[in-house]
Amino acid sequence: MAYTAYCKFQLIGLTASSQFDSHIQLIAATQMKPSDVAFGISCSGTTRETVQCLEVAKAKGATTICLTNAMKSPITACADIALYATPSEIK
Repeated sequence: MAYTAYCKFQLIGLTASSQFDSHIQLIAATQMKPSDVAFGISCSGTTRETVQCLEVAKAKGATTICLTNAMKSPITACADIALYATPSEIK
């Protein structure tokens, strides 16, 4: 999903990047500026690496956005904007 968004942003002329490795994501987060946006995706909202990256990006002044299935989760606490997805399987 993140890679598809990256490609769409490139098509409309926006500078973007998408990192698969959590270590590289953290490095990218440390380089964020107040004019940047960090977007974290975690179904559970508790993925430690994703939350940490958003926390670091927020500390650097970037706007943070998360996409998750969990309304009250650690990732929503560090996101300026929280987007919620419906779980694919409802039990």
